Amino acid sequence: MVNTTKDTDIEEIIQGCRNHDNGMQTKLYYLYYPVIYNTVARYITDDGEKEDVLQETFIKVFNRISQLKDTQLLVPWMSRIAVNLCMDKIKKIKKLHLSFDLYLTNRSDGFEMEEEDLEEDDVAAITMEDVNEILNQLPNGFRTVFMLYAIENYSHKEIAQCIGTSESNSKTQYMRAKIAIKNLVKQKLECKRMK
Repeated sequence: MVNTTKDTDIEEIIQGCRNHDNGMQTKLYYLYYPVIYNTVARYITDDGEKEDVLQETFIKVFNRISQLKDTQLLVPWMSRIAVNLCMDKIKKIKKLHLSFDLYLTNRSDGFEMEEEDLEEDDVAAITMEDVNEILNQLPNGFRTVFMLYAIENYSHKEIAQCIGTSESNSKTQYMRAKIAIKNLVKQKLECKRMK
């Protein structure tokens, strides 16, 4: 989706939201719903829970938009709110398990802890659809820590605070997620070569 809204229009929409103008809030919602939906979908898989987090995100955005100092940072600011709400939801439903030692050591599908480099040509064969499929195969803890660190640019200290673990555990989970992703990419490439 190409955003054809001009900066002056965004300023007007934000100002309208600050003035609690329902029409401007609706415009902001429809303009940024796809972006925030994609952010939430990286962490929450259940459709009902996704919608809950989306609704909570926009409520917080509308309630706190007067706190936004730089309107150029609207999207990262809204995304941060969405990610924080996702972390709250994950903690609440207790689906985040950060200990995956059994997952790593008792796999019968060839999963190995060795980190091997992939060739550039191989990586070029991976599509965005493949990437999403690979990320969805990761256990929730791996995926969450990986997404927070690699995509959302959270520090390991921030991740530890968000999900209630230690900084070293966050680093370990990130490292293990990277290894798991590389192994899943290798499996995906092998499947593509066989076709």
